[in-house]
Amino acid sequence: MPKKTVILTFVVFIVGLITIANIGFISDTLFLPDRPLYFFKEWTRNYSIILTNDESARMENRLKFSLEKITELRKVSQEKRDIKGSLANYLSEVEKLRLASESLRGINNEKLSQKIVSEAFFERAVLSEVLDTNKLDRKNYALVNSFENFMLSASYIGNDDSVFLAIKKYVNNIEGDDNKIKELDNISAYFSGENFRKKIFIAEMDIVKQRMTLPFDNESTQNYFNNKIAELQKSDFYTNWLISIDEKRQKELTDKIVKGEWMDEVFENALGEEIEPLEFFRNKLAETSIEKLDSKIDNLDVYEETREALKQAKNELITSIYGDIEISQVMGTLHEEQIDIDSQKLSPASAYCIRMGYKIEQRTSEDDIIYNACVSDDGQECEDLAFYKKECEIK
Repeated sequence: MPKKTVILTFVVFIVGLITIANIGFISDTLFLPDRPLYFFKEWTRNYSIILTNDESARMENRLKFSLEKITELRKVSQEKRDIKGSLANYLSEVEKLRLASESLRGINNEKLSQKIVSEAFFERAVLSEVLDTNKLDRKNYALVNSFENFMLSASYIGNDDSVFLAIKKYVNNIEGDDNKIKELDNISAYFSGENFRKKIFIAEMDIVKQRMTLPFDNESTQNYFNNKIAELQKSDFYTNWLISIDEKRQKELTDKIVKGEWMDEVFENALGEEIEPLEFFRNKLAETSIEKLDSKIDNLDVYEETREALKQAKNELITSIYGDIEISQVMGTLHEEQIDIDSQKLSPASAYCIRMGYKIEQRTSEDDIIYNACVSDDGQECEDLAFYKKECEIK
């Protein structure tokens, strides 16, 4: 029999054994990393990579191999054998995954990117289990290195939105808001881009804002969230976040005021002679600033009960948008000696002024509009919104 035929027959035999092992007919222990026959399993993997021309398909293969190798590592650990070689083999595969993804940088394959993120969390959990079983530190470089390579791979072939969407999906399934935030903090260490860090910040703010509206079971949890608030307020993104929230609410309020639907119930209860001035008022809403609504209502040629009903409807609309609990109350760790947040509501701009160590005083503009001024101890002042948006400076 020719030599080439013998070699080919032997290779086909080994590949057949590997296939049979994979479907469970014989023990796959023969093909674990610390066994002599493992060489042939690796050979078939490498051969499949060589035969694959499509770069994305190669990435899929690398992802499949990393899953296979973390499973092999777990089996070696469960059989209480030395995991050193299997661990190195697994880390090498994850590194190959990163290198393969780097060559595909910018293809924006969102589906594959999200799949890599999901796999990253699964394999991190398995690797943590293996490290614990073998009494190795969870801060072991292997855990950090492999997870980092997964996240880099996902970011190379996807984009911030697709990566974060997969991360958020995972985090949302974590039990406990404090644990959600801790995971986001951990993940943020792997990303240096400002856009991604901003997404992490907003996600944490959303969790904290929601959590602070609920009662706490114990003082420890409450202290954790109070400390987290203080930390988030020091972030570069905090002021812009407040401004964006305020701008969204202002736009929503303005849109609803102009539409005039908040007046519908007042119309239903109005007398016949009041309809015409009310209609005129509603048609002019687009030309009326929210700050001047009350004065416009006071000048309406309607009965006093109707004026009060209009003001009440307007206030209910504002409450429906801003809520009974203002951002400053939810987010503020304001000093009690500065303001009693239970008895006074603040706009985000006024809350920011107080948080920066200044005080709020009311002023009246030349056109008789009352506004809040942010005032320092030495008499410097800015309109609170201008100070909030950094359009005015107190030195």
